[in-house]
Amino acid sequence: MRRSSWCCLLLVGWVCAVAAVASAQQPVPRPTQPQEPQPAQVDPMRTQELPSRPREQGDPLDPIWVAAPKMPLFQGFPVFPLRLSGYGTGYPRRPGELEAGGLLPPLPVVPVAEEETGWPGWARARSKAPLVYAPDKALLVRHSDRVWWKAPDEDAFVPLYFHDKLRVVDAGTEVEVRQAGGFEVLLHGGSRIGLLGRSALRIDSLGEAKIELTLASLTLVRLDAVGRKCVVHLPDGSVLTVAADSAEDPAGPGSVVIDRAIEPGWLGGRATMFNGGARPVQWKHAFGTVTVAPGEKIDFFLTPPKVAVAGELETGEAVASPDGPAMTCVAERDAVVSWSGARFRLSGGSRLRLDPLLGTPFAPTVEKTPTAPVGR
Repeated sequence: MRRSSWCCLLLVGWVCAVAAVASAQQPVPRPTQPQEPQPAQVDPMRTQELPSRPREQGDPLDPIWVAAPKMPLFQGFPVFPLRLSGYGTGYPRRPGELEAGGLLPPLPVVPVAEEETGWPGWARARSKAPLVYAPDKALLVRHSDRVWWKAPDEDAFVPLYFHDKLRVVDAGTEVEVRQAGGFEVLLHGGSRIGLLGRSALRIDSLGEAKIELTLASLTLVRLDAVGRKCVVHLPDGSVLTVAADSAEDPAGPGSVVIDRAIEPGWLGGRATMFNGGARPVQWKHAFGTVTVAPGEKIDFFLTPPKVAVAGELETGEAVASPDGPAMTCVAERDAVVSWSGARFRLSGGSRLRLDPLLGTPFAPTVEKTPTAPVGR
């Protein structure tokens, strides 16, 4: 009995020792501190704010994991007081330099600009002589590529290089573009003529009332006439006239564009004349005179006709009699009838009837008799 009791006591003591050692090895829990809430992340690709979440719960390629840079807010432009001083005249300033009232001393007087010459504002040549502005002068402006010119007292043409763009010229000057290029001639009062492509221009006269030019060849021409009467001789021998401005009828400036057709040169050449101005112009050719109203366009040949045939009706030995809008010609013997560029040879006793089909060109012209004013 004594031996079994002693064994039980030893077993109970060993179990208690093991339990005490195990409890001593366990960590003692520490008091927990409240965690601060994490700030919300701003998505640069979205407008709303997204709460932060662990990386393992989202797509690693999702842009919400990229923190947007913090940009300072716009606070407005700086505002300076009205009487602010000390800028632009030497900073810092010494005491006593300000005038009475705390204002800055007056700024130095800016030199007066050069007097306007009359030419456009972009026509300036600082390194050359002054550009004379007078009715008997013109300003030659080279725009692109090679332009040749010849003074009235010279025998050969001289090219205008890239550094030579402005030149005052007189009447009798000739300007050419032999391959490719463009130039412009400015005239006193605002008139100008610009040419582009192969062309040849001669300034015949520069008077106070009339300007006269000659175009021996052309590709593209624009004429703007202001003030004085402008007369241009075209390659086919015809004459284009833009009347002078009238105080009684201020219709506006005249503007004409002549454009050559793109075709082989051996065909002689054709061109189109368009009146883009505000007043009619006159075009006098070998067969008569045509008035081109604003907005109208005509086509013409650039080579003069070998034989000029009048457009009026010429009956010769035949007898003409009106037949309504038409005209009947009776030849008692051989005769030649010409009308509108066509010739008809009539033998004796033959009859020819000309029907215009449009208009009444054979109607007799009625001359109006001037009447005396009432009361005289």
